[in-house]
Amino acid sequence: MIINLPNFFQDNKLNSLKAKMGIDRYTYGNFGDSQIQGIRDLLNGEGQDFENISEITPLSDHTLTYNNERIIVYIRDVSNYGHYNLPRFHIAKCSTLRNMFTNNRKGRYVRTQNETGIFFVNIISGNKPIKKEVRLNVCKNCLDVLGWEGYSVNTWTEAQKDDCVARFTISKFFEEYPKFLSDNDGFSSSKSPLNVYPPHWTEISRNYRQGKNWTCEQCGVVLINNQGLLETNHKNGNKYECNDSNLEALCVDCHSKRPMHSHMLNNPMTHTRIEQVKIIKKQQGIIL
Repeated sequence: MIINLPNFFQDNKLNSLKAKMGIDRYTYGNFGDSQIQGIRDLLNGEGQDFENISEITPLSDHTLTYNNERIIVYIRDVSNYGHYNLPRFHIAKCSTLRNMFTNNRKGRYVRTQNETGIFFVNIISGNKPIKKEVRLNVCKNCLDVLGWEGYSVNTWTEAQKDDCVARFTISKFFEEYPKFLSDNDGFSSSKSPLNVYPPHWTEISRNYRQGKNWTCEQCGVVLINNQGLLETNHKNGNKYECNDSNLEALCVDCHSKRPMHSHMLNNPMTHTRIEQVKIIKKQQGIIL
């Protein structure tokens, strides 16, 4: 339910009472701040209902925003015809959401920033909605769009995909893609470019690695037959700076050893890929 807050800061009786008590009119903030806080409380709780998908703004990195903050979107109402399938929540403008945007579909959507992974849904049987708290899974198409932890709808096995979904956490997502669209210096997203991959990053990365003959620029391992084990790294950490001088092709082993990349070692899937690279290095005489 969308809450429309009255503007108490323009209430003459309340302002008169504040004056008698020696309290400044804006001691407790202003109406705009109150509205923003009200929305934020909703987003961090049960979520905020909305009907028109066009209220959501996708960024160039495909993540979803509302009111200049990144959000998660899902459909709250689930029809029960003797059995029902729970919806998946969306973190990006995937093919499913793209169809909704194209058709301007209306429905009972919910935007949220809740990191617990527990969502409120209405199970509707006939005209009787039953409100339930359930754990939902992330949309696989969203993971593919973001390339989350190397997720690939075309090259990964179903077991790999399911494992990635099972390990996904919303808190980790918001670490990678912060809720608030500002940089470390406090500049807003309208004044400073977001540290996100450009729209055609997959193509840029492939072309760059191909130009390096699928060879790691650090250790020299050749991965032409295992192209998924060669990655493209941004030397200065800025994902939107994709000129060749800022890129380097690295095997996943060397990539994980770059500064600020230690998080890669905590990923079981990445650890497996590193071991695969090490085997290939031994075969090529790079590791004795």
